[in-house]
Parts: sequence; C-alpha cells; structure tokens
Amino acid sequence: MKLIGYELNKIVHKRIVMLLAIILLLINSVFFVNEQRKDHHLLIQNRDQYKQVEQSYKGLPPVDGKRLTTLQVQQFILYGQFIQAYLSPKDSPWQKIVADLKRDNQQAYEQYETGPYFNQEQAIIRDSYLLNMLRLQFENADHFDDKISSMEEQANEMKSVSIFNKKDSFSYRNIVKTVEDFKPLRGLPFQLGLEEGIVSGTNTWSTDFCLAMLIFLLITILFYVEKEEGLTSLIRSTRHGKLRTFGAKLTALTLITIFLSLIYYGSILLLAERLYGFGSLSRYIQSMSSFYHAVQPLTVEQYLLVYMLLKIMVNILLGWLMAALFLGLGHISKIYVATSLLLGASYLCYSLIHPNSYLNVLKYINILAFYDAFHFISDYRNLNILGYPVRKDTLTLWVWAIMTAILPLACAWLFVKQPVSITSPAPLRWIVKWKASLWKHRRTNSLFLHEWYKLLIVGKSVLVLIFAVILMYNRIDQNERPFDLDSGTYNRYILSLHGELTQEKLLFLSEERDKFTAMPQELDALKLKLKNKEIDLITYNQEKFKIDEYAKQDKAFRFVEKQRDYLLQLKQKQGITGNFVNTISSDALFNSQQDRLLDGIIYVLLLIVGLGPLFALDYKNEMMRVIWSSPRGRWRLFAMKHAIAYAFAIWLLVLVQIPKFYNVIVHYPRLDWSAPVQSIEVLGNVNWPISILTYVIVTSLLQLLGVLMLAHVILFIAVSLKKQSFLLLTATSLAVLPLCLQYMGLSVIDKYSFNFAFELYGKFNSVSYGTGISLYFGGLVVVGMAAFRAAWSIINRFKWREN
Repeated sequence: MKLIGYELNKIVHKRIVMLLAIILLLINSVFFVNEQRKDHHLLIQNRDQYKQVEQSYKGLPPVDGKRLTTLQVQQFILYGQFIQAYLSPKDSPWQKIVADLKRDNQQAYEQYETGPYFNQEQAIIRDSYLLNMLRLQFENADHFDDKISSMEEQANEMKSVSIFNKKDSFSYRNIVKTVEDFKPLRGLPFQLGLEEGIVSGTNTWSTDFCLAMLIFLLITILFYVEKEEGLTSLIRSTRHGKLRTFGAKLTALTLITIFLSLIYYGSILLLAERLYGFGSLSRYIQSMSSFYHAVQPLTVEQYLLVYMLLKIMVNILLGWLMAALFLGLGHISKIYVATSLLLGASYLCYSLIHPNSYLNVLKYINILAFYDAFHFISDYRNLNILGYPVRKDTLTLWVWAIMTAILPLACAWLFVKQPVSITSPAPLRWIVKWKASLWKHRRTNSLFLHEWYKLLIVGKSVLVLIFAVILMYNRIDQNERPFDLDSGTYNRYILSLHGELTQEKLLFLSEERDKFTAMPQELDALKLKLKNKEIDLITYNQEKFKIDEYAKQDKAFRFVEKQRDYLLQLKQKQGITGNFVNTISSDALFNSQQDRLLDGIIYVLLLIVGLGPLFALDYKNEMMRVIWSSPRGRWRLFAMKHAIAYAFAIWLLVLVQIPKFYNVIVHYPRLDWSAPVQSIEVLGNVNWPISILTYVIVTSLLQLLGVLMLAHVILFIAVSLKKQSFLLLTATSLAVLPLCLQYMGLSVIDKYSFNFAFELYGKFNSVSYGTGISLYFGGLVVVGMAAFRAAWSIINRFKWREN
C-alpha cells in the first residue's frame, strides 16, 4: 500500500497534471455548453414551457398522441401562414395567398383571430417547435411497436427468399438471431421525455480526447520520467523494485483513471441535465428515437450507469495499452508517433468502413469504437464470425476480457525486462567512422550549424522531414484526374465563358437555356415527322439520340446558371465584376474544410515532434548550467534556437502544402488566377479588392505567421516543462486536440484556437472578414510574442531544479 501511496503522491504533486486536468475540464465544459446552445438554443430557452406541454400529453397512447399532435402541428403551420398577412407589405403576393387560406380554413382562422396566438409570431414558432418534438416522440413509439410486433413476420418473409433460406448461412442465422434478440422488448411501456440531455451528455468525443491526453500524461510520469532521469537502474536494484513497483504504478494509474473518468464524464452529464433535464429516470431508453435500434431493455438510470462503467473500462484499457507502448518502445518520440498512428488508424477504420462490410469487425473492434459507448448500446448489429452472427457488444466485451487478462501481464513482463536507459543502442561501426570522418572535415564553430546538427541528427528530427517528404509524394496525384459527363460538360462551358461576365455571355447563356427549353417541342416535331413519313425510322433514331445526348448536359448547365446568378448578385450588391471561375478547381483549393483540417493535424503533429528536442536535449543532458554560463549561452543561443524553429516550421509547411497546389495546377482545369477573389462563391465574404493569386499569397503568408506563433508557443512549453514527454503531451492538448475536435464536427472551436490558420476561407459571424482576420491574427501575434517573452524570461533567470 505504501508503494501505491508513493506513486499517487508522485502524480498529485506534479503541477502539470493538476493544471492540465483543470484547463481541459474547463475548456471541455465551456465548449460543450456553447455547442449545445448553438444547436438547440430554442429548446434550452423554453425548457420550462416544454415540460408544461409534455405534462398535458402524458399518459396518452402513442397512436392517439401522434394523431392529436399532428393535428395541432398542422394548425400551427396555418397560424404561421396567417401571420404573414400581418408581417408582409400590402402589395405582397402573401396577401392573396393568405386570403385564399382564410377562405378555405375559415374556422381555423376564427380560432386564430380570437386566440392567444393572433399576430404573435414568436409564440407560434416556439409552441409549434415544442409540439413537433412531442409528435416525433409519439411517432417513434408507434413505429417501434409496429417494428417489434411485425419483426417475426418480416423474418419469415425474408427466409422465404432464396438468398436467405440457406440454414447454414450467416444471413439465415442473422435473421433468426435478430428476432430472438428483440423479443424481450415486446410490450415495453412508453413514456414521454426529452432525449437531448441523454444523447448530448453521452455522445461527445471531446471528453474522450481530453481523457486520452491526461492518461498519456499519467503514463509518462509513471513509466517514463524515472527512465528519462536515469533512476530506473536504482529502483530496480531495490528489494521491491520490479513486480511490486510495477503493481503499484499500474494500480495508481487505474485509480486515477477511474477518478478522472468520473469527474469528466460526470461534469458533462451534469451540464446536460442542467441544460435539458433527463426526464423520468425510470422510463426505458427505447422511448427515445435515438435508441430505436437498442436491444437492451434499459431504463434511463440503468443506461447512465452502464455508460459510466463502459467509459471507465475503456479508459483503463487504453491506459494499460499505452503503458505497454511506453514500456515496449522506450523512446518518447516513437511512443508519440505510435500512439498517433494507432488512434488515426482506429478513426479511419471506424469512419470509413461501412457497417455492413465484411471488414466491419475492424470497424467495431478498435479503440475509437470502444470509446463510442452511445452507439455501443443504441446500435444493434451482428458481426460475421466464421459464418455465425455474434452481437457487436458481446464480441466487444469478450475482447475487453481478453485485453484485461493479457495487458497487465504484458506490461509486467516489459517492465521487468525493459532496459534501464533510454539511450539508443550503439550504431554500427561503419556508421561511427562515417560520422567521424564527416565531422572531421566539416568541423566548425558555427552556433547555427551545431544547433541544426543537434536537432536533426541527435534529436532525430530529420526523420520528421523524411516522413513529410514521403507523405508529400504519396499525396501528389500520379495519374490524370478523370471527369464524368457532368464535370466534363461544365468544364467545357466554363472554358468558353472564361473571363469577366459580359452582356455577350449573358446572351449566350440565355440562348443556351432556350435550346434546352425547346427540346420537348423538338421531340414532338420529330415524332410528327416520323408519323407523317417525312423521315424514316433510322433518321428519327439518329436525331432523337442527338437531342437526348444534348439534354444530358442540362444538369451541368444549371451549375453554370447558378454561377451566373451569383456573379450578377455580386455586381449588384458589392459592385464587383466577377469572372467565371471553374468551381471544380476552386473547391479543391478553398472549399474542402476536412482536407485542410487534416493537413493541419498532420502538420502540427510533425511540428511538435520535430521541435521537441530543441530545448529538451540540453535539459536532459544536464548542459543548461554550462550553456547558461557561457558567453553566447543566453540571448544568442535563445535567438538561434528560435531561428532554427522558424526554418523548420517553414520547410515543413512547404512540404505539407505542396501536394494541394500541385494537384490543382496540374490535374484540375485551369484556374483564372487574375480574377477577383470574390468570383469564387465560398470567398464572397472577403472584402479585400484582390485577385485569387494575391489572395493565395496573402493567406499563405498569414498561415505562415500563424505557424510561427505556434512555434513560439511550443518552444515556451519546452522551456517551461523541460521534458520532451511533457512538451509533446501539453502541445498536443493545446494545438492538435482542437483540430481533431473540429475535424469530428465541433465547429465552435475554430476561432478560439490555432485551427483557423488552416481554414482561412471561413466566415466571421459578427464582423467583416478583414476585421475578423485582423483580430484573429492580432490575437495570435500577442499570444506568440507573450510566449516568446515568457520563454526568454525563464531562460534568463535559469535555475537548475526539477519540476
């Protein structure tokens, strides 16, 4: 027990643990509340009114409730149309429409005119919204009852089809098993109640990412810091320095993981309850539409308990798995990359593999699927295991049981057998001689070259650049991009319309539309000629084929017309004469947010790993006292390290960005770089009078400024925390985590992080684009320069002490 207490004390007294845990908890809570208020502001504002409306419908059977609420929702739709006569001008077309509605729905209008909703637009919108929520609940309950009662009949019908009636096939067994699994749900009582609190509180990825970061930090402290400080050999030479020490470390990791899981997930559940409420905890989750495919008959209270247990278990397993990586790989950079690749591969499998694919085992048996406790319960699915259907949740629990048995044993073996130092094995003799010869002939006192050598060779950051080059090559399209009929037709139209929108081009488009409009008459005339024997059947088919082929171009032409309409609006509203720009090319460059966010994730991960050794090597080798006391060991060295960080960040950014521009320039239709940037609809919010090329140059420079300020922050963290392991974790939490969350759908985070530097075409809601860019990058400069000043202050008053 004492050893466990010592390990717990070691973690508790690490200030970075407490600081990062509190910061991530606050950020996660704030973003959760903001996201919910953005998505469900009307419901949150009128939660009490919803409860009153719900109370008046309580106890109604689903069929009656569905019928009654449907009628009342239709009545509110009429009220919403009636009020348009009050809101619209007298000469508006709405006046005639509403007059006809009054005549056709005289009784409803009298109720509206004498009731509380007369000319009360907000009350109509609110109550219509609340009633529609109740209608959907009744409708879901009615459909669910029908599904359960008719499931056996549908199964028999499916088994009568030849492809499903083979008794030794997976399909047949799956049909039989599905019916049996859903039998316990027959006759479940239905209760009204909001599902938003339950769903939002148990279906958030941000909390999972925050806990993964903290678990990484805990394992770093428990299994790596002592090795980094050279204490492993001393600890292992003691009486209880092997298995008992490992047991204490694993127990401490498990206990703190449980505690953090309760705090983090509990805080989100508490916020969800405060925003929406959970309703009756005794009602079955099948009463909610989001659990339509759930097979376990759980009450809300039981569901929340199972959810917490699942989350705690998967966090413990992730902690043990990471511990095995730490003990097996040994070097922090390798561990960081391996963990990133593991999570990245899990995300790709979980997001890209179709649920019905024969590879769906990889989709559901991986780390990210384990974390998705909401769909673990709400999504019933059988996986094909050697021709037999096995429930997804059952297989997952078996895998967890195996991992629970194997991972602690594997970690114990690795802990006992691990090397006592983190230094690399001695290189081959010829490599040593080659390095010595190279250094002998290139000996120099250049501080710049020495720091470069230390970063790239000693710190192995050259591997990051090599990886970036390989990645750049793989992301370049090697083959010419194919285009379908619609894209090819669109490209042909844009090629002929290239340049400014003129009257001649408007006339051409009008004439082209007339041709498409006249095609039905042409076909009728052609049929008449055939009927009157003016042409033979062969000529008729040839002419009809030409008309049909031309008609297929109408879909692409509509895109051109839409672009024309946008350019006309641009001229009318902003006074800018826009050009026809190929949207296929411009979208590839400016309108692919997910690609840009993925570029950002890759870039920031590589930047953090690459800059990690810059200061950490000096601290690890205990050279800071010597460096600090030398003539160039303060400002000169500090500035040189930042200059090297700038060069590394710039070169890395170029490598990551090359494929995007190369693919667009080489494999996409030509882009009119001299056209006003507002010619591209997604950039219509830009209020700078510049061309597309100038916009690309300006935004590239702004992006460069953003990543240089990010480099300042990374180096500040390196100077503050001193250890590369802590730097990797903290910088990832601050820079990579927000990018991952936005990539997975949390949009509110972009303007409050480094994310926006990678998606500069986005809009600002409250200010103009120019003002928003100025404020955003002004804020980044302030943060970056503050980090630079703080890092210099720490270096300048250096004291050799441990954190």
